[in-house]
Formats: sequence, structure tokens, C-alpha cells
Amino acid sequence: MAGPVVRSEQGLPVSQEEQAAAVAAVRDLLGPDHRVVSVEKSVCVREEEVLLVNGTPITLEGEEGEAIKDCLLRGAIPNQDLINHLLIKAGLLMKPMKVSTELSVKSSTTKSENVFLHKNGEILDEQCRERREVQEYSSQVEEDWRPEGPQEAGKSLRDRLQSTDSINMDRLEADLSQHSLDNSFDSEGRCTPGGRCSTPRDGGRSPGLVRGPETGVVVSGTLEELVQELVPRAHSCPSDSFQFAFLLSSRLYVTPSHLLAEVCRRADQLATMMAPVSHPAFVANLLRLLANWCTWFPYDYQEEAVMARVRRLVALCVARDAAVAGRTTQLLQSLLRHLAAVDRHTDYVARVARLQAAAEESGAPIVDVTALHGAEPGVLAQQLTHLELQFLSFIGPDEFVNAFARDSGTRGGEEEEEARVRAGKKTSNLESYISWFNRLSFLIASSVVCHRKKKHRVRLIEFWIEVARECVNIGNFNSMMGVISGLNMAPVSRLRRTWTKIHSGKFAVLGHQLDPSSNFVSYRTTLQAAVSRSENATDKKQRVVIPFFTLLIKDLYFVNEGCASRLANGHINMEKARVLAEHVSQFMRWKDMECPYEKVSRLLDYLERSPSLGPSKLDWASFEAEAAESPQEKEQYRQLKAEFRKTS
Repeated sequence: MAGPVVRSEQGLPVSQEEQAAAVAAVRDLLGPDHRVVSVEKSVCVREEEVLLVNGTPITLEGEEGEAIKDCLLRGAIPNQDLINHLLIKAGLLMKPMKVSTELSVKSSTTKSENVFLHKNGEILDEQCRERREVQEYSSQVEEDWRPEGPQEAGKSLRDRLQSTDSINMDRLEADLSQHSLDNSFDSEGRCTPGGRCSTPRDGGRSPGLVRGPETGVVVSGTLEELVQELVPRAHSCPSDSFQFAFLLSSRLYVTPSHLLAEVCRRADQLATMMAPVSHPAFVANLLRLLANWCTWFPYDYQEEAVMARVRRLVALCVARDAAVAGRTTQLLQSLLRHLAAVDRHTDYVARVARLQAAAEESGAPIVDVTALHGAEPGVLAQQLTHLELQFLSFIGPDEFVNAFARDSGTRGGEEEEEARVRAGKKTSNLESYISWFNRLSFLIASSVVCHRKKKHRVRLIEFWIEVARECVNIGNFNSMMGVISGLNMAPVSRLRRTWTKIHSGKFAVLGHQLDPSSNFVSYRTTLQAAVSRSENATDKKQRVVIPFFTLLIKDLYFVNEGCASRLANGHINMEKARVLAEHVSQFMRWKDMECPYEKVSRLLDYLERSPSLGPSKLDWASFEAEAAESPQEKEQYRQLKAEFRKTS
């Protein structure tokens, strides 16, 4: 087979070193043991002029920049007053000093080598290498300098130049209008003969992928380039942090089905181009991506279209490396088991909701929790923790982004809009958990107001306060907030004669956790202490952390709204996606904790299935327990009385 064929669009000679670099780029992309059929080489030359002052580059813009360039092209040092004006603009000089100024004209030639892989006229992949050649002209001048006075500072550039004998402004304008460089560039950075050299301020066309200058981490990119980055190679695989951040945010721009189809297409193309010796490493990296996707975002695979593409990707892996057949089977079986568990949980939540509704419609009496056997505050707090972790375990990280997609007012293209609409419908587990929190608050309020005797209401309030304190000790802050919210509901908080019998300090300490001042600083301090305990604990009972979910959603919402998902140049903002992924990842660690406490069925049944009162019935029961006192309460009681008279 013939060796590499390298062509230059400019007809420039190609050295052996350049040929070897092109072949090395292809092998780095696809792995060793490949023979290059052809390589296309395009060369783009860009010239750039900068002014270096004590090593600090200053952009030559406007009249000052043109004047300085004119002087340097003549071999003369620019007027010191003009230079000082630029130094002030750059913030380099603020007081009188002895200055030694070095002026350097840098001519930089950049040669870009773009390596394209073609198949049937379609570009499969590309890589870019750059080489720069720099030529500099330097000169020095040393002078005493002091800042301009107010009158001088207010002068225009024309006035400053005309006030000196070294440059005549009219002659300068005429010279600059006639002056031209031998080569310049069009708006896309292509070299054109003659004319002025014009470099766009944004550096020309934005690259498809932008990385941090020091870390090399992807900070932004087009959707196409980010998908390209997601697909592993034979000898490289994107980091787990990039995979999680991109897969989490991608549903705002493309459906999981379309994304997986693109991954399959690109993987198939790469596998076709590779030598067989590279297939095992490539397949291993590809399965790593698929395993992470199935583990982190299993709900993506509830659609049959996605499962069809998974089977296609698995078939590709097995065809290229038969040794992974057993592993792929285990991966698919694990995914199907999880999806089956999700279906069972969904059915269970629906069945419990029907039982609750039936009990409330039948007018079943409210159960007194303190009368249940074994209903101690500590034990009940443990059972609340069981239910919290059960609901949390089925919340996928994608549901947070799905909720943002549903509420987003941003509009994109047709495919992006479809992705947002479909994502917004996949928040069922998130909504179930929020419904559970609301049920807990209504259950607690109902258990208090249903008692006609004050001493029984006092006993129930003190019992729930102790339950909330035990929840804090466990690290279950969501149930603690649910208890506080229930006791703070108007039908309970208005029972003044009842609350006079409660020790004021007992509830005040808990109520302080709901203080919104300084962005809930009291609660956040307590939560951080629990997190530190969890990270250093060996006992499973000390590892439980269940955050206040409403505030968690609020924090994630502000992270999402704090900066744009897309940048001005159309790139996807991966820095924002990474920050959001870090917050969600921490929550995922908390929710996957195994509950260390034994289940008590009768208490779990009480929490899940016992009837509670709706808003109107709560208000009515509260007025039946303690009569309305203020004019507002009396008016509310009259309205409720009329409402119940109509329905009875």
C-alpha cells in the first residue's frame, strides 16, 4: 500500500517531518498498526502585531495603535507622550518614575495542520496541530516620566500629537491611509494579497471545543464536538466527571435516544477504521461509558428506542471483542432488574395513594400515633428515615435537570425544543417525594387538631417535637422540617391555649432551623456538621444525611439560573454543567445510603396509609378545638360553616 499522500492547499512544499507528524496524528486518534491511505493538509497563515511593555502585551487599537505601527515600520521610536498614554490605559503607570521602555514588534506566523479522516466522502474525525514562527524587532528608550495633569489628561489624541513637533497629525493620517501590508486576512482568517491586515477581535471563528489553558478541562463546545469528546478511543477515554456532567446536561439539547444513536454511529465508524489489535482496548472504554450511563441515568432506558440502540451498541462490542459477551449480558441484566424495581416502586406509590384517598373519603377516624405499640419518638424517627431513603433511592439525577427543562423559558431549535419537552415529563419520582413531604406535614397537623381535649393536643405536640429532635440526631433533616412545617401550619399554630402548656424552649430550638435569615445559615451549619460526621464515620448509623429537599431544589435552581446554559457564541457552557453536576453528585451519595435501622411495619403503615385531613377540614377541626377569636378567624369560620352546610 502506498505511503501517506500529503497535499497543501497553498502548494507549499511538505517536509518529511510534516508527513511523519500527520501519520502520528492518525495513529494517536485510532491506535497503532494503521496504514494511512491519504491525508489532506490545509495551511492557514495568520499575522499578528503586539506591543510589549516590560513583558506585558498591550493591544494596538484605534489611532494610538496605528500611530505606533507607523513609527515602528519607519524604524523610529514612537513619541513618548503617545506611549505614556497607552501605559495609563493599561494601568501600568500611576506615579512619576524612571522608566525604561522596551518596544518589540512581533511578527507571528502560525501554520495549522488539519488532519481529516474520510469515508465515502464523510468526515469521520479531525485533529489540528499548529506551528508558530516568530520574528521580533526591539528597541529601548529611558526617560523620566510623571503622570499628566488634569488638563493634559483631558486632551484628545489629535491635540496631544499636534502639541509636539515630532509628528504632524495631518501627515500621519495621509501616510496611514496610503500604507498597506503585503498580506492580510479575510473575516474567516484566510490570507488574501494586498489590502489592510484585519484580525477579528474575537480571534476569528470560534473553535468547536474550548479547554482550560492550565487544566485542559473542557469548558465549552458545540454539541457536535462534545458528543465527539464523549465517544472513547482505543487508547483514551473521557473522565467520569466529564461523562456525568455532559450526560446530565445533554438532555436540555438532545434526547437520550438521539444522543445514544450518535454515539453508536461514531463508535461504529471508529471500529471500522481501527486495526483488530486495537479493538479490545476500544471496546473496554466503550463499555465503561455504557456502564456509567446505565448506572447514573437508568431512566433513559425506559424507552424502547433507547434499548434498541443499547442492544446495537452491545452487538458492536461483542463483534469486535467476543470476550466481553458475558460482561455485556450482566450489564443488561442489571439494568433490567433496576427498571423492574422502578416499575414496582411506581405501582406501590400509586397503590398507597389510592388507599389514602379511600380512607379519607370514607371518613375513617384519625389514628392516635401515641397509642400504637412501640411508638417511641426515636423509633418513629427511624421509620421516617426508612421512608425518606426509599423515596430518595428512586430519584434519578436527571430529574433535576428535567424539572429545569420543563420550567425553562429558553427556546432553541426544533430538536432542542423536543428534548426539553420530553425531559420535562420525566419527573415522577421527584414529584412523589415532594408529595410525601406534604403528606407528612398534613398528617402531623391532623393528629393534633383532631383531639377535642387540650391535654391530648399538648401530648401530641410534645411527642412530635421529640420526633423532630431525634430526626436531627439521625441526620434526617427532611423529616425534621416536615414535622416543623406541620406544627407551624395555621390550624395548629393558632391553638394559643394549647401552646401555652408547651415548654417554650423545646420548639424554639427546632423552629430556629427554619429561620430563613442569611440564607438559612442555621440549618446549613447543622447540615454541614452532619456531613462532616458522615464522611468520617465508620458506623452506618452516623453516615445518614437526608437534606431538606425543598431548600436543595432551591439551591440547584439558582445554580441553573445563575449563568447561561449556552454562551454568546452558541457553545454549551460546560463550566456551568460541571458545577451543577458537582451539586447533584453530592446528593446522589446521600440518597444511596443504606438505612441502618430495622423496619417496624405498624409504624410504616401509619405513616404511609393512615388518613389525614385536607386544608378545609383542618381549619374546621381547629376551630372546633378552640373557638375563633379575631375578626379574621370569625369570618373564616363562617365561610367554612357555610361550605360544610352545602356539602352535607
